[in-house]
Amino acid sequence: MRKVLLISTVILLISACSETKDPLLAGCLSIGMEEQMKGMEDSDRYSVQKGVEMGCDMVIKECDKSPNGEMCIAFKKKFEGEN
Repeated sequence: MRKVLLISTVILLISACSETKDPLLAGCLSIGMEEQMKGMEDSDRYSVQKGVEMGCDMVIKECDKSPNGEMCIAFKKKFEGEN
């Protein structure tokens, strides 16, 4: 129960801090943290968060280069709900 509360709090904080950022990045960070923390220890949170941030940034940069690419379209569908 404590782990679920902690994960929810982190997701809420990331979402709140990401309001001024790109909605695609905010969705990626929120969903990415939720997915990656499944089965992980709380002590791993910092490194998982850094990995998720790096992954999201990397994919967003690729989408900037090729916005109609197959990977970018799938990424947007998952994290932004757009085609």
